[in-house]
Amino acid sequence: MWEKAKQCEMEEVISFLKKREWCCVPFTSRIVLKENTISLSGKDKILINRNQAEGTINDAVLLSGYGMVVPVLNLKQGESRQMFYTLEKLLNNNTRSIRVIMGKKEYVLILESLLSSIPSVCVNYYLMKYDKRQSLQPIISSVKKLKIKRAHPKEALTLFPLQKDYEKEEVLLDPANFNPAQSYFLFEKSLKEQLVFMAELNGKPVSKAGTNSRGLVYDQLGGIYTKKEYRNRGIAKALLRVLLNEICNQGKRACLFVKKNNKPAINLYLSLGFEFCGDFRISYFNRKAQG
Repeated sequence: MWEKAKQCEMEEVISFLKKREWCCVPFTSRIVLKENTISLSGKDKILINRNQAEGTINDAVLLSGYGMVVPVLNLKQGESRQMFYTLEKLLNNNTRSIRVIMGKKEYVLILESLLSSIPSVCVNYYLMKYDKRQSLQPIISSVKKLKIKRAHPKEALTLFPLQKDYEKEEVLLDPANFNPAQSYFLFEKSLKEQLVFMAELNGKPVSKAGTNSRGLVYDQLGGIYTKKEYRNRGIAKALLRVLLNEICNQGKRACLFVKKNNKPAINLYLSLGFEFCGDFRISYFNRKAQG
């Protein structure tokens, strides 16, 4: 039986999610741990389903206050659709507020099959994780006078042209949908809340990389972008090594999802020690499509 998780069940929810967090950082990043208390961001809620025989949590789904749904399902061979009947009713009661479903592809496909509405756009990615604990040896880019440093909110205006190019090239399915004001607001916010590093050449930013969701054990990477004229010179690799070292120094691991046709990025991540761990899917509903 699916039901809303109670406050007294949150520690058990966290324990369940930690075992598979590399595929659900957008979920765990919404859980707030502060002064020995556990809470959720905004108007978020978590639905859980328990194993009837053992009483343990078998599945969990995040319904965020702004319409993001992230499923984490413990699929077993031979499970029937009946198991999801209650979840189907709960989801369809919230159909109008659902904007996006994201997570492991097999989980997202199950939720899509339960909804009465059809996604407008679906994008599939490779899911990759980085489980190394030791720091990586720094490497030197072939570009002389390159400086790598932590990016701060005061540098948002300087870095924004890179963010704009990144969104138009890698995020938006239709670049005409780019919203400068909204993009700048969210980017400045990310510099306050996320771990972002930048590479400068002669005082001008040429590359950036950071986290876009910070979980309990894993940080999810995103916003990795290098100006076209500076690619294939080892800049992104040097930058990512600094970022990964900082994540490791904080006692955490890393994961990311990457478009399947982005061979240069995939090869870069593999060279750093990332491993494939499945397929990731983002399905958009009733909104202008973004990938």
